[in-house]
Amino acid sequence: MKAPSLRPLLAHLGLRRYFDAVVAADHVKHHKPAPDTFLLCAQRMGVQPTQCVVFEDADFGIQAARAAGMDAVDVRLL
Repeated sequence: MKAPSLRPLLAHLGLRRYFDAVVAADHVKHHKPAPDTFLLCAQRMGVQPTQCVVFEDADFGIQAARAAGMDAVDVRLL
């Protein structure tokens, strides 16, 4: 999802306050399985990638999280 749609959607659903950082598809050049999305999110939150845990539902997302040096939880297994 691109940024112009994402922020209004989160606000409309009453969810925006639950996110310290929001990274949309148009914020990065390389998408999953590249780690760019998760690395930018960690940077925006001011934390090291090794301090992050990613909850993902797709193989590309799991690969991206691991490539970023983050722990990953495959929610399909929960």
